[in-house]
Amino acid sequence: MSVGFRPMRDGQEDAVAAMVRQLPKDLGLPVAPKLTGEALRKAKGLVHVTVAEDSGLLLGACLWLFTFSTWRGCKGMYVVDLFVMEHARGKKVGERLLQSAGREAAAAGALGTVVLAALYGKLSWAVLVGSTLRTVRITAMILFIVTCGSVFAAVFVAAGGMQTVTDILQAKGVGPGPLIAMIIAVIFVAGFMLDPLVIILIVVPVTAPLVAAAGYDIVWYCVLFLVVLQTAYLTPPMAPSIFYLRGIAPPEITLHDMYRGVWPFIGIQLAVIVLLIVFPDLVLWLPAKMQSF
Repeated sequence: MSVGFRPMRDGQEDAVAAMVRQLPKDLGLPVAPKLTGEALRKAKGLVHVTVAEDSGLLLGACLWLFTFSTWRGCKGMYVVDLFVMEHARGKKVGERLLQSAGREAAAAGALGTVVLAALYGKLSWAVLVGSTLRTVRITAMILFIVTCGSVFAAVFVAAGGMQTVTDILQAKGVGPGPLIAMIIAVIFVAGFMLDPLVIILIVVPVTAPLVAAAGYDIVWYCVLFLVVLQTAYLTPPMAPSIFYLRGIAPPEITLHDMYRGVWPFIGIQLAVIVLLIVFPDLVLWLPAKMQSF
């Protein structure tokens, strides 16, 4: 199978709309989308469609929109629907379709930024060079962190660290429940002080094999990990998220106001953590429905 990925062409709207109407049936949902090819044609420019095809035959489609984050001050993308034909499932067509849609969104966003800068008269050689250098620095920083995390995990495993941790846990008789509790505590404390990417790259490679060996689903663990990390970022006294928010908040909103106002949200986060632990299917139901994609 030689699969290609590209933006939807004129004349393919009806086939894509049919895929969207088929999606809830495959997921067992009692809904009936009313999308038509004509509606897609009218929405051109508002909704973007990336398709997968093999020898001219459509295998799948991803419908997505541009969004804008006021928090980050940049564009993003929101995936509305993702569908892969039944005979093409299990071949990572859906995964590659999402990747292709992401690249298309990034390219369109970058081009749009250049065009807007030119229209506003802000585009110059100095601006272009400066933006490129900042992009290279940020990319290099992220890749350096990822590389260091990967090296740390590789050295830890090669030096026998994983086996040592496993032996200690077995010698102490630590069961699956206490293991998860210990990991949550470590994540929570680390979230007070370290960047999320650093925590993910250091903690996940060490703890994921232990969690899998204890019989837990790795997807469930990763979602729980992120929710706990998010909770730690909200929790005083460190609360990095509060300090980020303080930098853009009006002067009349003090740090003390934020410390008092954050507790209801922390309570909601803790309730979510409890629900995820008690009802793992809250996490696993949708991946189970989509795993064949």
